[in-house]
Amino acid sequence: METLSSNDNFAVSSQETAGEDLSAVPSPQGMMRELGELISAGQPAKVLYPLLATDLRRFCPDISERRVRALYNGEVGRLWNDEAMAIRLALSHRRNQKARREFARAAVEMSKALAASGVPLSPEQHCVVRSLTGEVSP
Repeated sequence: METLSSNDNFAVSSQETAGEDLSAVPSPQGMMRELGELISAGQPAKVLYPLLATDLRRFCPDISERRVRALYNGEVGRLWNDEAMAIRLALSHRRNQKARREFARAAVEMSKALAASGVPLSPEQHCVVRSLTGEVSP
């Protein structure tokens, strides 16, 4: 019967931990694809390239559409710091926009449900709900 020594157990657990740490880091390609879905869900990649480039140019003005295509397709050998930061910032911006829209949509639905059940809203609450309706996309 073969048993593992304490060193063997340590080696297995450290390898497993190292693998988990690496998988927790999102790839640039994965972030680009998520950004593409947030910009315009269901669109083919060819349509997304100029849209992605526009978003990324807010944070990295010199990025080309060709470089954006290479990032989206995972064809880059090296990711520059300014490109990585631009991807993170653009993705964060789009995630925040989506969260604001979802919050606004929920607030409008809640105000409708309250009105239907006869619970009145204060004038301040009406003002807030009116301001949020502008963020809800049709």
